[in-house]
Amino acid sequence: GFSQIFPPEFLCVNSDTLIWNLPTNNCGTFNSYEIYISADETGPFTLLTTITNENQSTYFHATAGGNVWYYYFLSDYNCPGQAQISSDTLDNRPPDVSIIEVVGVENGQVDLSWNISPSPEVIGYIIYRETNIGFIPIDTVFSGTTYTDIDALPNNTVETYFVNALDQCGNTSIFDNPHNTMLLETTVDICSQTLLLDWNPYQNWLNSIAEHQIWLSINNGTFQMVDVTAGDATSYLYENANDSDEYCFYVEAVESVTGVT
Repeated sequence: GFSQIFPPEFLCVNSDTLIWNLPTNNCGTFNSYEIYISADETGPFTLLTTITNENQSTYFHATAGGNVWYYYFLSDYNCPGQAQISSDTLDNRPPDVSIIEVVGVENGQVDLSWNISPSPEVIGYIIYRETNIGFIPIDTVFSGTTYTDIDALPNNTVETYFVNALDQCGNTSIFDNPHNTMLLETTVDICSQTLLLDWNPYQNWLNSIAEHQIWLSINNGTFQMVDVTAGDATSYLYENANDSDEYCFYVEAVESVTGVT
């Protein structure tokens, strides 16, 4: 029957050291692992070294010299007629950034979502929140691209976040642009029967803010959109408010092009 010769599982590159998990191949005896290298992602690739110790799982590329290199593995076993499968091709740079999609407030908690890093070695994402001593890591997400920060206080303060991609070696992507929650504050003027809404702008979407939607619930009724303001607006005046009613507002920013809110 047709079978294949599996490569080492190429995990990551840390300080010019390649790190992998050993493969399982039962079709024949071990000869070597072959590491191929190129200065260009598209090749051509040439043989960098041949590893003849079956239990070796790291290799230091002594002549990397601060340049960007691309690597992949093949396994050489005595398995006539079997195809050699190549490993993932990884480079020696930190993982590419995982761009934040949105940081929003839901039920008094902060919901984050982000786009996956395109780097194949990424195994998770570190969530950083700004504190009075700077940005600190609050959690690591190993599955999915969403996170709910139940310890944030978005009703009291503007909460600001970074999301960094992480590989098995502990390498992380550079800090991309932070995203922040919007904090809505209201000023009541009983004499003029107006409610002034003020909020801080949402920042660092890839596209501009298309609009802000003003949503209102009166006396715990269903929220309804009562108005729309410009993308660069940071305040809204609600008029003809009734003294005996309870008004609950939220403001939703809408990203141009994507429609993300």
